[in-house]
Amino acid sequence: MPSAEKIGKRWKGIARRMVNGEKLKRTKNFDTKREALAWARAEEERLEVGIDFSALDALPFSYLIRRYLDEVTPLKKSAHNRPLAKIFIPSH
Repeated sequence: MPSAEKIGKRWKGIARRMVNGEKLKRTKNFDTKREALAWARAEEERLEVGIDFSALDALPFSYLIRRYLDEVTPLKKSAHNRPLAKIFIPSH
């Protein structure tokens, strides 16, 4: 169940969930209790479904763009027209 805890003048949203026998806890600070609880509810749903975006923080943006250009763009109607692919994207 999502919860919120007052820390000074701010509120900490707390999401806890048991996933594959592992206890997961996520927290984030907000200005209001309502925002904290809304985030905690959404985060618990995400944990329940198994969507974890924290691994994306370690990936360089250029890698994500290159992967999009390589994997998604060819499926588009305008794939033959790839102006974005001509832009130089550094590898780091």
